[in-house]
Parts: sequence; C-alpha cells; structure tokens
Amino acid sequence: MPTTSLKTERIAIVGGGINGIMTAWALCDRGYSVDVYERGDLMRETSAASSRMLHGGLRYLAKLRFHMVREALLERKWWRDQNTGMVREFLAHIPVRRGNLQELFIFGAGVMLYSILALGSGFAHSRWVPLKTLRERFPELDSSNLIGAWGYTDAIMDDRGLGIWAANQLQNRGIKFFTNTPVVSIHSNGITLQTGQDRPYDAVVNAAGPWAADLITASKIKSKNNIGLMLVRGSHLVLKRSIEQAVVLPHINGRILFLLPWAHGEAIFGTTEALQESPNSAEISAAERTELIDAYNKWFKDTLGPADILSEYSGLRPIVKQDGGTSGASREAVIGMSGGVVTIYGGKWTTSRQLGRKTADAVEYLIKR
Repeated sequence: MPTTSLKTERIAIVGGGINGIMTAWALCDRGYSVDVYERGDLMRETSAASSRMLHGGLRYLAKLRFHMVREALLERKWWRDQNTGMVREFLAHIPVRRGNLQELFIFGAGVMLYSILALGSGFAHSRWVPLKTLRERFPELDSSNLIGAWGYTDAIMDDRGLGIWAANQLQNRGIKFFTNTPVVSIHSNGITLQTGQDRPYDAVVNAAGPWAADLITASKIKSKNNIGLMLVRGSHLVLKRSIEQAVVLPHINGRILFLLPWAHGEAIFGTTEALQESPNSAEISAAERTELIDAYNKWFKDTLGPADILSEYSGLRPIVKQDGGTSGASREAVIGMSGGVVTIYGGKWTTSRQLGRKTADAVEYLIKR
C-alpha cells in the first residue's frame, strides 16, 4: 500500500460504481481526503450488471485497440492477486466449423495475439482444443460440423462483490461513503445534494457512469470537447446449466456471445447490444430474449426453454462518442475537465483501477493549476 503525506484538499466523487470507487482508491493512495456519494447503494447499477468477466476484449483486436486490450489483460492479474476468492481463471472455447477459414485462421491469429499481449499477466497461453476434448467438455454442444476450437484464458468475477471489497478496504483507510444520497448538481467548489444542502470541496469528480452527461447538463456545465455518451444495453440470461469452462460463439455483425460458468449448476449467457435512450430502467426486451434463445439453440443440442432460464439481467455500457455520432464510439474512457470538474466518460470494469489513476492525475492537475 503506497505511503504518502496527507494533503489538506478534500475531494468529492459522485458515483459509487467501480470507477468512482477505484478513483477514490487512487486519490487515497496520494493522501487526499475523499468522500464518495451514491444515489442508491454501492455497486448496484451498471457495475453490478456486467458480463462478469475480467477480460481484455478479444473483439477489440479487430479494431486495432491493442493498447486498451493489453492494459486490460494485465489488470486481470492485479484483481486475481488480491486473493478475494471472487476471481477465477477459465478457458474460453471458440468452436471452429468445418470449412470456415475465418474461424480457423482469423480467430486463431486473434487468440495467439491475445496471448502475446497478455505476456506478464501469469495467465495460461492460448491453444488449439481438439474435437474429442471439446466434446468431452461440452457434450451438449452440436459438434457435428466442428473440427475443434480455439481456446484462450480470461477470468470470471463477482463484479459487485469485488467492488464492495474495494470499498471496504477504503473505509478502513478513512474514505467516507454516503449512500442513498443523490447529488443534483456539481461545480468547481463543491456539490449540491437533493436536499438542497451545499457541501464545499476543493475538487469534484463526476463518476456517474451512464448518468455522467446528464449530471453535466443539470449542473449547466458546458463541455469543451463535445463529449457525449451512447448507451448500449447488454442483456444476459442465467441458465440452469452446469459447465466448468466457457464457450464463445460467433454471432451476427461480428459480435460474439459468451456461455460462462457461474454459481453451482448455473451459467450466464449473453450479451446483446441494444441502443437505449435513457440511463434508467435497463431491462431485457422480448427481442433480446428471443435473440439469445435462438442463438443458443443454434449451437447446442439441449434446446433452451423457459424452465431453463433462472433469471435475467441487463446493464448499460456508456460508450464514448466525440464526433456527434456512433462512428467514433469507443469503449476507451475519456477524462474531461470542464467548469472545474473532472468527468469520467465511459470505461471498462476490468481497467477501472488504471482509469482511477488517470482520473487522480487530472484531479491533481486541476488542484495545482
């Protein structure tokens, strides 16, 4: 744990999701007094509705986001090495269909590059999984037209549990968390609560996730760089299925779907990508549910029915767009400074610790200028 002299400046962070918590961690390491405000409970919104993976993002290799993937792959190690019991490494299998050269060579090159970028993380290397082994591991997979699978390693986590663990570490170090305390506006000298009370601070961080842009608007802060958020809903089904490893299924429009091991006798299947206008009430639609069921039944022999779906959940991914449209959208976070406030736009769960450090850099710049 870093040791540093205590500073007199007080920082407010609005948002008790993983980005807010890990920004508080970074500022605490630097000796600042930090208060975190959350309108509900910690880790109850977007940060608790992820795909449950600590991963680099295999699909982002095709978009040449090598730095982002590398950073995320290395961050898996830090979370695993905390020995919380809430992170588990798994092998993901991408089935390769007979005669499909893209799955054989392009996916093969992708998983090998994934391994290269993960060097130093301590995770197992990618490999070819023979058809016989694939059938043994996933007997219900329709393997009649398969020749084997590409395998690569990632980790599954208890997303909310890990966030609460991090918050507990910070509470032991003097960080204060104000839950069920909505903040209605922010400014360079502090925050205003829903009760009308003003609280002064030397700096404010807007880590409200999907609500970050709305909070900027409500606070009448003009963004200098025209940064906006596109909200993408990802929905998942929790299935009555017992698996030890994961299956990654090629899907439409270059997307992939994950069947992941979860609790005893359960598996998670997702995720969808659906645009949503409002950050409130992220719920799976009938079309998304049908999409997932049809995709599962296309790949597996054990037909998925209503009795097999134990529950379902949806989360929002705040995607940064800087050109006024979706063509410039990215999972990479952007840190904005406007009106004396530091705002986090976007970000991935896996890289929240590094994003917290970068946000702390911005806070220090704001204080010292």
